[in-house]
Amino acid sequence: MLCVAACVVPTSERDHYDSQVLFEAAKQSVQDCWAQPQIETVQSILLLSLRQTGCGDKQSAFGFAAQACTLALSLGLNNDLSHDADVGEVRSLSRHLSLTA
Repeated sequence: MLCVAACVVPTSERDHYDSQVLFEAAKQSVQDCWAQPQIETVQSILLLSLRQTGCGDKQSAFGFAAQACTLALSLGLNNDLSHDADVGEVRSLSRHLSLTA
C-alpha cells in the first residue's frame, strides 16, 4: 500500500504525508521483505520503479526494475507452469522455491 501511495500522492503535502516520505517508507518495507521474498515483493518493487520513472529518476527506476527481475527469477516465476495451475498453487510453488534458494 505504501508503494501505491508513493506513486499517486502528489509531492505537496496531503494529510501530512508527501510522496517522498511514503516512498522512503515503502523502500524500507521492501528492504525488510527482501530476505523472504514473495510475489507481492516483486510487485512492490515494480511500483517503486514506476514511481521513479514518473519522477524522472531513470537510474533509480532501472535499479528497482533490475531488483524486481532478479527476485522474480529467484522465485522461479520464469518457469512454465501447467495451464491448469491455480493461483494458490503458483503462490505455494513460489514460496517453496524461495525457501530452497
